Amino acid sequence: MLKIRKLKKKDFKQVYRLIKSSNETDFTTIKSYFDKNFLKKVNKEKTALYLVALENSKIVGVLIAVVWKYFGISYLEMIFVDQNLRGKNIGKSLIKKYLTEMKNRKIKYIWALAKKGDKDLEKFSKNFGMKKRGIFDYFDLEL
Repeated sequence: MLKIRKLKKKDFKQVYRLIKSSNETDFTTIKSYFDKNFLKKVNKEKTALYLVALENSKIVGVLIAVVWKYFGISYLEMIFVDQNLRGKNIGKSLIKKYLTEMKNRKIKYIWALAKKGDKDLEKFSKNFGMKKRGIFDYFDLEL
């Protein structure tokens, strides 16, 4: 049976392996999320929300979001599901829990970015009432 809950310290290694195993992500661009001080940062950071999906005590999915309660907005940063378990409503369950959490926190607006041309993600997002709003380019700078 699938269970969705907030990230705990004991989950870190499983989450790290799950995200690193994805061939859809350039791990070098997200390694800063998982440095040595990751758990300390997450536990202190009030704006971070990490949800994990567990099946038989194994983490099979993770959702990472940032919440700015003062502004009433949240940024859905990442969602990963074990590639061997896709199509089993794990991502859907993570999103439902996230939306419930946001409603409970009185968040009024959620936004996310997606790779251009990712039709599967676009369809998935539309199933939850999200609307495509223009085209963005992504820029970053590592300091």
